[in-house]
Amino acid sequence: MVIAVGLILKSCGGYGFLFQKHLSDDIWLIAVDEIEQMSVSLKVSDNGYSGIIEETVFAVGYNKDYLIVKQHPRKFPKSPQKDSTNYYIIDLNKIRQEKANFITKIDT
Repeated sequence: MVIAVGLILKSCGGYGFLFQKHLSDDIWLIAVDEIEQMSVSLKVSDNGYSGIIEETVFAVGYNKDYLIVKQHPRKFPKSPQKDSTNYYIIDLNKIRQEKANFITKIDT
């Protein structure tokens, strides 16, 4: 599945995000106030996210094992640097493995 970020806008209830799309496991594509803030983030709590790939993400492809992300780097408040593109491959299996290694349920 491929998402062309610049072409998709939708209202996201509850969190006040301009855009929010669940990609896989706890990985989300979010933009808080403007489309140029689009990032790939890890959901760490009901209302908390930790950035994996910062703004400005403009395309994402994924399957059950990998995310492939294209990003124009941006330093706020400047516009994204559209003459520069970064490519990222995120191994979702490694994230799942590391999460299992670091999060342990303790019964009391």
